[in-house]
Amino acid sequence: MTVIATLGEREYRVFENLVSTADTDLVKLLTRVMGFMKNEQSIKQLRDLLHHASAAVRKEALSTIFQRNSNMAGELSWMLNDPDEGIQRLFLHFAGQKRDRKTEKQLLDYLRKKHLRSGNKEILFRAYSALGKCGSDASLPLLRKNLFFLPILGLRRSKKSLRCQASLFTLRELNTPAAETLLERVNN
Repeated sequence: MTVIATLGEREYRVFENLVSTADTDLVKLLTRVMGFMKNEQSIKQLRDLLHHASAAVRKEALSTIFQRNSNMAGELSWMLNDPDEGIQRLFLHFAGQKRDRKTEKQLLDYLRKKHLRSGNKEILFRAYSALGKCGSDASLPLLRKNLFFLPILGLRRSKKSLRCQASLFTLRELNTPAAETLLERVNN
């Protein structure tokens, strides 16, 4: 793959034309090759492939982008709205790999817009899990709102509510002193 990538970089226009005219299976293979390239044109083309008609190509492009640069989650949060659930799960897997303020902000925005009553509950739980893994105490206001009807008065939601369960899971994943304090408050 490294040899093919090196040759592709030398004549990138030819490589680029091949990617744009090839069938889906070949595009997937060429996307994998782009993971071994070092030039900026290939990362730009990978980003373009995130809009490809084939979900398999989009998934391969997303994996390749994160293989090349694991700090891209905050810039690719629009992938949460991809029609393919496998791509959404893959994005959330990558988003939850390390603490990152930009990714946290994007996930918070997404979760504020989506409600557990609507949409795919598995994806929403994965989004809460990724938030716990990549987030910070900046996530606490949303989680507090999900745990309490009236936070000031301490009126809790039912522990059986999906919103409450997801928020408790996220608090455990955050693993910060403030999150621990909130967990204790909920459990008392």
